[in-house]
Amino acid sequence: MDRLIATGSVPLSGADTAPASGTPQYATDGIPGVSAPTQWPAYQYNALQEEILAVITAAALAPDRTILSQMVNALSRRFSGGLLTPVAVTTTLTIDDAGLVLFNASGGSVTATLPPAASGAGSIAGNPASFPLRFTFSRIDATANTAMVVPAAGDQIVALQGVSTGFLVGQYHQWQLVSDAAHTWYAVALGSPLPGSLFLTAAGAATWVCPPGVLSARVRAWGAGAGGGFSGSTTAPSGGGGGGGYFEGVLPFVPGTTYSMTVGVGGVGGSSGATTGGTPAYDTAVSCANGAVQFIGSATGGSSSGEGQPGRPPTLVGLTNSGQFLTAGGITGGPPNNTGLVPGAGGASFGSPSQAPAPGQYIIGGAFVGCGGNGVLNAAGGAGANGGIFITW
Repeated sequence: MDRLIATGSVPLSGADTAPASGTPQYATDGIPGVSAPTQWPAYQYNALQEEILAVITAAALAPDRTILSQMVNALSRRFSGGLLTPVAVTTTLTIDDAGLVLFNASGGSVTATLPPAASGAGSIAGNPASFPLRFTFSRIDATANTAMVVPAAGDQIVALQGVSTGFLVGQYHQWQLVSDAAHTWYAVALGSPLPGSLFLTAAGAATWVCPPGVLSARVRAWGAGAGGGFSGSTTAPSGGGGGGGYFEGVLPFVPGTTYSMTVGVGGVGGSSGATTGGTPAYDTAVSCANGAVQFIGSATGGSSSGEGQPGRPPTLVGLTNSGQFLTAGGITGGPPNNTGLVPGAGGASFGSPSQAPAPGQYIIGGAFVGCGGNGVLNAAGGAGANGGIFITW
């Protein structure tokens, strides 16, 4: 649509304007022989014309008399009412794609580049209006391929975890992005990501890729237990190894980022020629978006004459504990009972079947992540349990 071109039309300076006074009423066809029909005044036509053009130009559309759908297009832009055919290949979106964008990455990983955030700024001369663009991203496939949204050159995306150069859209997850009509998109998570969990108990290094839409996860981590002491006599039992420390709390993560983890190795039991059980050669560690949790003070092994000491509470690197994290040391290994010839039990870890091991509780030692190995009678000491990392989101 555009302004009138017709015989007798005039420029804006000569256009009729609404009367300064009068009672607003309605038009009528009149009654023959009784009353005349309403005469349509030019100012009313001008008013309707300008109202429609104001909507069109506010959506950064140039009036075009050859396009009869500009009003609909303008409303779709302003209220993000579009529905884009599922995006199955890497593409660059336009302002007219604003609305619901569905990803289908079943044929391979897909990236969608947003239009410039400033696309919503009114660009028609004489119309300073601007409006935010709104995109809602969702996904219809359940493959392991990635679906990513990235900003145009010079723009940025701001989400809960800070400024981002892009983000992943996961299954059952929705993101809404709103522009500031300048250079920034603000991301808001609308749907919950697919819940999941990871339990690591095998000693050694591991990695975890934060799933799409997951900005934080609950982490429980245990330091490894130490080994039980060696006993070379039927009349002198040994002590149990100390239990590992413990951490629990919600840590921040960035979707799509790979995080390093280490599960501590349980200490070996004392053996012939060595009366003391082994301390973990390395211990548990968990990294997150802005720091790490490290178990540095490992538990010590039991001996032929006494109990092993527990692991210290974990060390927080780059994280401040204001009461939101639970940290605890392990439990001291059980001492040997020479009178009753009862070896000491391995020290428990936080959350294991017993928090106060007593001599002879063999089921505790090594039976749960982070527990110390049992003491023995005339045998090699029990091995300490590996540490563990349990992540839920």
